[in-house]
Amino acid sequence: MEKMILKDLYPIMKTQWLKSELKEDVKLDDIINAFVEKISQKAKLIDIFDHYTWSKQTNPNANIYEGIIAAKNIVFCGWVDIAIPEMLAIKPRSIWFAEFEDKFFITMLQVPNPEKVKEFEKMINWIKENFIK
Repeated sequence: MEKMILKDLYPIMKTQWLKSELKEDVKLDDIINAFVEKISQKAKLIDIFDHYTWSKQTNPNANIYEGIIAAKNIVFCGWVDIAIPEMLAIKPRSIWFAEFEDKFFITMLQVPNPEKVKEFEKMINWIKENFIK
């Protein structure tokens, strides 16, 4: 996964999967369900939020990046410690998924623990391997 600072403030990790590299029948919900299955093994699944549908229903003229045809978030919490109250500002976590005609885009706020970063990268690579042609 590529790491970057979004808007000079937010450390994120991102990747994209070209649909041409994946099995023909892969849908966004297939990818989300695979992530939910993996996340649920180590974390508490809170919800799957359909951000695209909510945005369109809330404001039909919402500013949605050109080409996005679906956008969903998996909201989860995998860290039971509340070592300092400020940690609550970054919990729970989300992984965001956007679907375009030709690709899937996956992004998340980078976790501060290098071991957790490796876990997420491993999970994302494992899931992609299951969808490759």
